Amino acid sequence: MDTFGEWLLQQRNHHRLTREEFANRVGCSVATLRKVEYGERRPSTQIAKLIANALEIPPSEHETFIRVARGELRVNRISHLSNLIQDPNIFLPQTISRNNLPVLPTPLIGRSQELKELKRLLDDPDGRLLTLVGAGGIGKTRLGIETASTMQDKFEDGVFFVPLAPVGSSRFIIPVIAESVGFSFQGANPADPKTQLFSYLREKQILLLTDNLEHLLNEPGIEMFSELLAMTPKVKLLFTSREPLNLQAEWVFEVHGLPIPEGTQIESIIQDTSIELFVQRARRAHARFSVAEDDLSAILHICQLVGGMPLAIELAAGWVRTLSCEEIAREIEQGMDFLHASARDLPARHRSMRAVFDHSWKLLTVDEQQVLARLSVFQGGFMREAAEQVAKATLATLSALVTKSLVRRGDDGRYELHELIQQYATDQFANYPEEQTATQMRHSDYYLTFFGNSDERLRGPAPSEALSELIAEMENFRVAWDWAVSQGQFALIEQTLRAFETLYDARGWYREGLDSLDSAIEALEMVNRQSSPTRTNQVALGHLLATRSFMAHALAQHEQAQVMLERSLAILRPLNEPRIVVESITFLGAELLILGN
Repeated sequence: MDTFGEWLLQQRNHHRLTREEFANRVGCSVATLRKVEYGERRPSTQIAKLIANALEIPPSEHETFIRVARGELRVNRISHLSNLIQDPNIFLPQTISRNNLPVLPTPLIGRSQELKELKRLLDDPDGRLLTLVGAGGIGKTRLGIETASTMQDKFEDGVFFVPLAPVGSSRFIIPVIAESVGFSFQGANPADPKTQLFSYLREKQILLLTDNLEHLLNEPGIEMFSELLAMTPKVKLLFTSREPLNLQAEWVFEVHGLPIPEGTQIESIIQDTSIELFVQRARRAHARFSVAEDDLSAILHICQLVGGMPLAIELAAGWVRTLSCEEIAREIEQGMDFLHASARDLPARHRSMRAVFDHSWKLLTVDEQQVLARLSVFQGGFMREAAEQVAKATLATLSALVTKSLVRRGDDGRYELHELIQQYATDQFANYPEEQTATQMRHSDYYLTFFGNSDERLRGPAPSEALSELIAEMENFRVAWDWAVSQGQFALIEQTLRAFETLYDARGWYREGLDSLDSAIEALEMVNRQSSPTRTNQVALGHLLATRSFMAHALAQHEQAQVMLERSLAILRPLNEPRIVVESITFLGAELLILGN
């Protein structure tokens, strides 16, 4: 044994005592005993003396025992005590109950389809190792427990919950599994604990739900689950983790947010959706809570803001005693730190969304943290090439972030960050303002260049395909445009204007087009007033005015369009810019005809 905690755990198992029973003998809390066994803390001198008394350590050995427990001496100084400890009065038979699944206080909502799929996979003879992967707070544990509870009649010897969240080392996985299924190791048995446990489970028909494994995946020993499957033909394993185990027998099932209703008739489609979860949790938080007609749109907005994430919905619903649903939505828009709770029976890592993501962040390498932070500049998803150019994301790093459930890849090949993960990554990125600025500049340059290069394709043989690609990137384009305006990058903006005109005309986005063009024109004219106008900026201004006149024309604002075009020509003619002058002259002729000139 390497640590006092491991030695103590072995002694307790030898006596076939549950942690609660042994804690009662010692006179300490179960939580304290667990932390000592898992090496999370050293016992105080007083607790160490109580443990010695509970194990009937001879008084002559107490001083040495306490010093080992306190970490002052190595554990091999008390290894001989294993033969001295006797307790013939304690014997718990080697039997197991049918299950130890946690009893959940509320029904599962919004997961009926997932439950059907998981039951089908576990019914498959080849589905012996199934991992539920997803971001923290997405509801993996809850779904896993519900799935396991519905499968009890399929496993003659029971279904068992193996909680690994508090376990600090993979060395403790075997003891925790043994404790969960009610197996006690035999001290006199020469076989190691793993062999003893596997032999015990060899003929058992059991489902093990092993929960929260991600923090142990980089430690040696995870491959022992493959050994377990090889030696126990009737055992099946169901895991929850933020990333897969990467074992050959593993089937991976991605868990996403709860369904979010679409359309205007939300009242008729709230059942088994994220809205139903909010309403249920709100009524538990405030028994008199009732959903007014005006609340539904606000609740829908809340569910959209958190991407249907169950934990975030529950944290948001807890505020209904203090705030209206509309106020809750506004607070979430301001920042994710609003999403926290003080419930005493919630694990610390689930008491706020920041705590959830802090846990995931700490499990990343430095390179993965940097790339995730850079990816936060994207809006509405991104393609792999964009991730490489803007966020400096190698395929290996991007794949690692997908594997760890921090980035999602859609069926269309686009990648995206969950709304709250993006908010968290943006907060982290703010700690590095220079790198954040450089990344935003790369983002703006990439998308404005992408749009600028699309003009020929929009006028080519396959314009609809090019149009679809541009529409998919509109959120990124809007952010890139606004950044370029704020930074005075008007040459970048100017190169997009032909594609801008074609796209906005095809979609009928004339009002938005006018707003975007006006903001750029206003910023550029301010720059020109503050210093001598450069040729580049004058060309950009002339082109912006010409493009704006096109939008005004589409809205039948013909006099306004004429004024814009005359200003455009006044700027461009002295600069000898025929590629744009031609547009302005053509548009002006059309406007004059319409106006009767």
